[in-house]
Amino acid sequence: EKKATHLKIGQLLLHNTTEQERKDNIFALVNQLNFGTDLLTAQSEKDELAQLNLIAGQKAKAATAYEAAVNYLNVGLELLSQDSWESRYDLTFNFYLEAAEAEYLNTNLERAGILCDRTLQKAKTILEKVKLYVLKIRLDIAKNQNNSALDTGLQVLEMLGVTLYQSPPQELNIEELANLPEMSDRYKQAAMQLLVLIFPPACFSDSPLSLPIIYTMVELSRQYGNSPQSVYAYSVYGIFVSWLLSDINLSYQLGQLALQVLDKLDAREFRSKVLVNTSIGINHLKKHTRETIEPLRQAINSGLEFGDIEYACHGADYYCSHLFFNGEHLDYVQEQQKQYIDFADKLFQEHQLYLLKIIGQLVENLRGMADNKLLLIGSVLNEEEAISYLRKVKNFICLFRIYFAKTVICYLFKNYEEALQSAKEGLKYSVYVQSNISFIEQIFYYCLILLSDYFHKDSGDEDKKQEYLKQVEETQTSLKNWADHCPMNYQHKYDLVEAEKARVLGQSFSAMEYYDLAIDGAKENGYVQDEALANELAAEFYLALGRQKVARTYMIDAYYAYIRWGAKAKVKDLEDRYSELLAPIVGSKKSVPSGGQETIVQTRTTVTSTSSGISEDLDLSTIIKASQALSGKVHLDELLSNLMQVLLENAGAEKFYFLMPDPVGEWKIEAECTGERCQLISKSAIESQEIPISLINYVERTQETLAIDDATSQTRFASDPYIIQKRPKSILCSPLMNQGKLMGILYLENNLTAGAFTRDRIQVLNIISSQAAISIENARLYHTLEDKVQERTAQLAQ
Repeated sequence: EKKATHLKIGQLLLHNTTEQERKDNIFALVNQLNFGTDLLTAQSEKDELAQLNLIAGQKAKAATAYEAAVNYLNVGLELLSQDSWESRYDLTFNFYLEAAEAEYLNTNLERAGILCDRTLQKAKTILEKVKLYVLKIRLDIAKNQNNSALDTGLQVLEMLGVTLYQSPPQELNIEELANLPEMSDRYKQAAMQLLVLIFPPACFSDSPLSLPIIYTMVELSRQYGNSPQSVYAYSVYGIFVSWLLSDINLSYQLGQLALQVLDKLDAREFRSKVLVNTSIGINHLKKHTRETIEPLRQAINSGLEFGDIEYACHGADYYCSHLFFNGEHLDYVQEQQKQYIDFADKLFQEHQLYLLKIIGQLVENLRGMADNKLLLIGSVLNEEEAISYLRKVKNFICLFRIYFAKTVICYLFKNYEEALQSAKEGLKYSVYVQSNISFIEQIFYYCLILLSDYFHKDSGDEDKKQEYLKQVEETQTSLKNWADHCPMNYQHKYDLVEAEKARVLGQSFSAMEYYDLAIDGAKENGYVQDEALANELAAEFYLALGRQKVARTYMIDAYYAYIRWGAKAKVKDLEDRYSELLAPIVGSKKSVPSGGQETIVQTRTTVTSTSSGISEDLDLSTIIKASQALSGKVHLDELLSNLMQVLLENAGAEKFYFLMPDPVGEWKIEAECTGERCQLISKSAIESQEIPISLINYVERTQETLAIDDATSQTRFASDPYIIQKRPKSILCSPLMNQGKLMGILYLENNLTAGAFTRDRIQVLNIISSQAAISIENARLYHTLEDKVQERTAQLAQ
């Protein structure tokens, strides 16, 4: 009876609504009718309901509700008659194709394969078969069966009458390509779809067909017009032009062409692919790496939205690896890695899963979470098992990355022999990643390893040393080209290799200059890991010269940079190797910066002559002068004016605000400096919208100094409206405490550089803040005393 009621409701809806209304309310309609499928007897009624389930399944699939799509389509399949392939061929074919695709998208790969094979046996036309072979290739890719995917694709291209071009297209005109008409030949459209699909397997295997595939896509576009697949071809060809022809400008133009045609054709289903390609192979040679992060995040979302699971997972992998290369705090990188490892695992994308796991294990090692810091063995990956499997399936991109990861950890932890072996092994597979940041990072480390090995070899190995030097000089030619086109990413790397080269050649003055250039360049552009490494190598250079005091300065800077990066294992490594150099600070490391983007610092600072106090490098005369400027002031306005001047001179800020609570506890801005303009005011901090209130509330609650190296990176305060709108870089927020009482809050900002508020500046600020808090309390007492004197004088006068 219940089934009959639902069926009757559904039939009433069906017969009393327009066709458009049925489509708009398809789920409600079909859900009612599906309750009564057992009650339907006429095949015409079953066919009608099957058609409605097909529409519902397609709509659910388009909305990425894959499980619901599978359910609707399976109900429809059950409703079809035994002879439906003969009696209702078009409906049956569409049902099986849609059901197979939905099962694939819902990660039911085995079921998808069964449906695909059944449908292939019944398909009549070449174009129908192409649709099914496309799905078979996707299934092979998901299972990391790249050679099988490639073989299938080549067979289908032969069916379509397309032969691969073996040479690159000549005399491309970017403007002409942008204005081509849309491709109308259905066979060429099918060929383009196949070529897009088999390109990644060609890259991941040892096939020589990756270049001919892209050449063919560009030529087909030029001859027959632009298709959605053309945008992919242009972006990939842009990558090839970069490393094959070293034409970075043309490469960038092709990347922009891909984005332009993408918008012109509204080819949203290719958005994920194009965003990935331009981010990983083109834009990092023209823009800062951080500018690739958001497009890669968009690629993940776009891939999911349009069912491009493969590239959604590629986006996830490169998003995480670019966070690592960009020098983001390793805690955050690991957090993102865990999220997207689970993401790729659930979507059965084995290739991307391995790539994510490799960087994930590298991060674990650097954070000190591995039993052996030199082996990629931990909770994420076992390098021995991974290498064995990846060799077996010939996944050369993953093999490159695993040897890159080993190169990094072995070099950073001074195992130069193992580092050299890993670097050489990785370079065997470099042809598969030559457009990626990871390739440039690999040869950067390779140069440093060669120079380290050169430095430690005895005079009897002169031939080997000269061979190393020649390799470094040849590689530096490429690194210089990249640095010329994108100095913000690669100039400091070039400079550091030059510094190490000058060191081994005994060119000390040149080495000094290049070390400082590398340090300054890395710091200016936010590459904290390279800033740390450059400082460490400079310290070792000066130590070898016997200049221990200078070496200490560089080593301390390296130590704090590694802390800011979150590389706890490397911090411990420095403590073990250079305990004497780090003696002035290691004893007090609990009261100095201990984070990355966010640093919590105890507010009490004691000036002593021991290693637990202020660094010997601080200018004590500056501190004394500042304290004197504050201690003698008893009028609050005069005191605040002096405080602003002192902080602008010593704290490295370009904006400064001083806040005090009013009698009811609301925070008021009492003084502000922006640029060279300073003024005393009194306005509500919340209503002003000039500072991030969440930081003020945090400092009020914890009564701790908070330093943020780069507020545009992910921090716990990233959702603050001020940070979202203004995107500030360095922030320092400090309480003014006196006898346990919160007297006020200092807010300082520097938008010119990340990490502007160094440990020494924080210590100076804490000392000045302590004196300021005392002076403010004295000023308040003096003001209260003046009021009482005036009141008493008035009483006596009566």
